[in-house]
Amino acid sequence: MTTTYRSLALRGIAAGGIAGAASALVQLLVTEIPIRAALAVEEAREPAGESAGHSHGEEALVSRGAQVVGGMLGVVIVGIAVGLVFATAYALSKRWFVDRTPFSRSFAFGAAVFGAVALLPWIKYPANPPAVGDPETVNYRTALYLGVVVAGLVIVWGREPARRAAARAVA
Repeated sequence: MTTTYRSLALRGIAAGGIAGAASALVQLLVTEIPIRAALAVEEAREPAGESAGHSHGEEALVSRGAQVVGGMLGVVIVGIAVGLVFATAYALSKRWFVDRTPFSRSFAFGAAVFGAVALLPWIKYPANPPAVGDPETVNYRTALYLGVVVAGLVIVWGREPARRAAARAVA
C-alpha cells in the first residue's frame, strides 16, 4: 500500500493536535494552579488600590483569563505545526529507511530529530535562567546554540547517505 503525502500530513496534524491538546490540559491542570496561588500571594501583598504587578492603578494589558486561553490555544497550534513538519520530514526521509517498518522508521526518525534538536543542544548549552550571563554575549550564545542544532540536523541528514556510501565502498 502506498501512503500519500496528504494522508501522512493529516496524520501528523492529528497527532500534533492531540499532543497540543494534552499539553494544554497539563498547562491548565498542573501549571496554572501554582501560578494562580502565586498571583493570590502577590495580590495579598499589594497596598490597597493597586493591582498585582501594576502600580498606580495601571490595568493589565491582557487579562489572566485571556493569557490562559491564549497559552492553551498557542500550544495546540504549535503541536499541529510540529506534527505537520514531522510528517513532511518523515515523507522526505522515507527513501533513507527503506529496510524498516513504518513504525520503526518513524520512531528512528523521531529519536534522531529529538537527539539533534533537543538533546544535543541541551547537553552542550543548558538553558540559563533569565538575566543570567553577560548581556553582551546574548547574540553570540544564541548563534552557538543554533549552530549546534544545525550541526545535529546535518548529522542526522547525512547519516544514512554516509552509511550507504560506506556499504558500497565495502561491497
